Amino acid sequence: MPPPLHPYQTDPTRPAVLIGAVFLSLAVIAAVTPASVGGLFAVVFVACAGGPLTWAALQWLRNGRGIRLYDDHVLIQRSISGRFQAVKYAALRGYGLTKRGGLIVVYSEASPDPEAPPKRGLILTARLAAPAHVLADLHARRQSAAPHPDPLPLGGAERLAARRRLRDSLLILILLLATPLWGLILLRVIAGFRA
Repeated sequence: MPPPLHPYQTDPTRPAVLIGAVFLSLAVIAAVTPASVGGLFAVVFVACAGGPLTWAALQWLRNGRGIRLYDDHVLIQRSISGRFQAVKYAALRGYGLTKRGGLIVVYSEASPDPEAPPKRGLILTARLAAPAHVLADLHARRQSAAPHPDPLPLGGAERLAARRRLRDSLLILILLLATPLWGLILLRVIAGFRA
């Protein structure tokens, strides 16, 4: 029998679906309106409906997914893709919680090739329904396994997670700022084919 599931935090989706439905109905009304700007309003209303409906879809995807703590490993199910990843307790270098209540797992596993460096990884999960309970249960199970030869110092997992979030935020910012440049490059390429 599998151990109990520690589920991800999910919020009710009904308000978001209702808001999205209102914007979609306004988009249909704007699309059938004979005014010259009706099509523009339809696009704006569809864009406004996209945010709440995407959030509701993400909540629906997270429902029923989470983390299971077995005797020798932790099984983490990704909140959106649903893929599973198992990490043995002996491979854990550190773990902790994010400020929002997600689990941080830092691991290092030996490679099958003796000359290759060990496989290192950092897993950040979505917000958990009971993060303190999961952390306490993981700590108790981790104590029963052999200690990792290269553990992280206290607070090391949280620092690695903060560094990854900063890196991801900077990459998104660079991509957003570079969007007009890509548009200009694409226009140049298209103009080059026409000449």
